[in-house]
Amino acid sequence: MSPVLSLVAFLGGVVVVVLATERLLKGLVGASRLLRVAPFVASALLAGLEAENVAVGLAASSRGDAEIALGTAFGGAIFLVCFALGIGALIAPLRFSLPRGIPGSWPPCPSLGDVPWRSSLSVGVVKRSSCSPAIGVGHQPDLRIGG
Repeated sequence: MSPVLSLVAFLGGVVVVVLATERLLKGLVGASRLLRVAPFVASALLAGLEAENVAVGLAASSRGDAEIALGTAFGGAIFLVCFALGIGALIAPLRFSLPRGIPGSWPPCPSLGDVPWRSSLSVGVVKRSSCSPAIGVGHQPDLRIGG
């Protein structure tokens, strides 16, 4: 598959996931109204949750914070998917290279150097860094994701 077609397929997949998630959330809110239960209860029954998310969601629901309850449910699920993909990339690193002539740049990638650190020894920003090198025409990096 050509790189351009791969990029288009990836971006199309991202759009489908975002639209499907929005529809799922609207459906869960509609189901909660239909069932006359809190949105968190509908999301727990229809989307599934872990024990810690259930506890946070129930606490938020009892205070009337439906947004926090739904955010807890879907935030946990998104974390698990991203964590699983990251572990998979560490176990079986993916190799790829960009063909010559494709201009672009990497999005900024925050690192630990971007985090202001506070400790008993020092206060302030340790280091300012970014892993966003520009990729220009004629440059062909060989990148390794993961280990």
